[in-house]
Amino acid sequence: MFNLTTEARVREYVDYDGEYTVGASTFLGKLITLYSYAAAKYLNREVSAATHTEYFDVDGNNVFVLKGATVSAISAVYVSAARDWDNETAEDSDNYTYDPTAGIIYLDGISLPQGFRTVKVVYVGGMATNTTTFIAAYPDIAEAMDEQVAYHYDRRNDLGTTTIALDTTSRSYRGAMNWLASVRDILDSHMRYSF
Repeated sequence: MFNLTTEARVREYVDYDGEYTVGASTFLGKLITLYSYAAAKYLNREVSAATHTEYFDVDGNNVFVLKGATVSAISAVYVSAARDWDNETAEDSDNYTYDPTAGIIYLDGISLPQGFRTVKVVYVGGMATNTTTFIAAYPDIAEAMDEQVAYHYDRRNDLGTTTIALDTTSRSYRGAMNWLASVRDILDSHMRYSF
């Protein structure tokens, strides 16, 4: 997987004193990678555009949400109660339709056996091919990653500590580092939900 933003973009947000050092650059790079993977997991989507294989349980449903939206092509759909995928024949493409943008496949011309992982879908899809195309396609997510990484970087010396000042006193307490509310809202708007 590739990063969802670049160091140059994050540096515009970072508050640092003095010269920007190699150590700071290395730390920012690690934070960008950390939050890129965390965001991909949170989104529950395939970020990298590539060939993906997904298996689905069937419990009376015939609609499945693929992690790799946007889907550019369905390569094959297999249905098998025995899950002997090496010996199965792909279903005819007339037996299913799909929404490429939403990443939803409808298996409407196939009798589906109920059970664990009885449907296999091989397809080409994903959000982008690299960091540059991701930023162009999803500028709001890239901007959110810039903010989240810069926030973490600026709190690098007091991770988990928060100080509240009231008039003449202050109080410090430790709390978990979580997604910023504005970042979480943007990620939620692109999240993959299954049903």
